[in-house]
Amino acid sequence: GGKFSHPIDRNGNYVNPPVGSVARGAGFVLGKTFWLHFKPTMPLSLPMHWSSGKYELLANVVDPQEAMWQGANGKVTAGIKNVKGKDYMLALAEWRNLINRHDGPSTLIVKIKLARGDDYTLVYDNFKIHSDFGYSHDGGSCPQGFCAKGPQMQHDDPRSGKAPSKWFDRACCCSSNNGYGWVGGGGLRPFW
Repeated sequence: GGKFSHPIDRNGNYVNPPVGSVARGAGFVLGKTFWLHFKPTMPLSLPMHWSSGKYELLANVVDPQEAMWQGANGKVTAGIKNVKGKDYMLALAEWRNLINRHDGPSTLIVKIKLARGDDYTLVYDNFKIHSDFGYSHDGGSCPQGFCAKGPQMQHDDPRSGKAPSKWFDRACCCSSNNGYGWVGGGGLRPFW
């Protein structure tokens, strides 16, 4: 695979080689954005094409070679928020604080931008980050693909409930890129 890839395809499945690798033929990944959508606690009547609630940018991956995407840097806020073409990452503890402060459900939305082919989005319903930096979600959707039970975040993600994947601050058993993210025993990460 290429240095800049994504382990989950448009149908919400873990793939190896990853999306963006030469072997997949889908074109290189050009960028990734991670958003939290905080839905209102009281239902609102809005037209179908409108979405109520608040969106918060969590990460914008433009250049995975930047030092901010390596080592233990996932635990610190880095980069420039809301500037097109600039890398940004909100510290994982701040993701958790945002989610915990909200009374309603929080949805994680990940957009994958490809050099060739259509971009795609993965939606993780009721997304949470736990005190050990593990994550959980209750299914979700794949708007440009099909995933009846929701997308995975990593190969051992059960698609509902807490994933056994652990947070690694740098390369684990079988990776040399020093990137961070959730992995189950090594392998590919959602940020790279």
